[in-house]
Amino acid sequence: MSPANARGCAVRINFLGLITLLCLSACASTAPQPDALIQATHLDASRFVVIAVPNELAPARLHLGGTTFEYGNRQGYAVSDGARRTLHALASHYHLQYAQSWPIGLLHLQCAVFALPAGAAPEALLAQLQQDKRVTIAEPLHDYEVMTAPDS
Repeated sequence: MSPANARGCAVRINFLGLITLLCLSACASTAPQPDALIQATHLDASRFVVIAVPNELAPARLHLGGTTFEYGNRQGYAVSDGARRTLHALASHYHLQYAQSWPIGLLHLQCAVFALPAGAAPEALLAQLQQDKRVTIAEPLHDYEVMTAPDS
């Protein structure tokens, strides 16, 4: 293959890669964002559940002169692959839609908020989740109002 043909082939491959990347980004930008899901249905907290699953992380590796609690160590804020897989499996099994998640490092839990499927009976689904051996905690999402007056 001549150098001119090789360059032309590379340009076509890069162009196809660019087209593919643009198509994928367009698809990704049309998907609803998890936070938007919560905001759009914020008025009906009864359509959401909070689930916590074990989040066991491998012990942090220490480096000379350091501790596991230094600011640069993001280990305490990580999600284990096991917790991620468990939440995905639960969402798939119960037809839940992911909304938001966060770790609770001291308790070794990963919490997530899920929207219930349309037509699901919240109490029945919650009872099933509470009996599921993979779930540490399953509770309805509660909506609270702050009852205070601003300082004068």
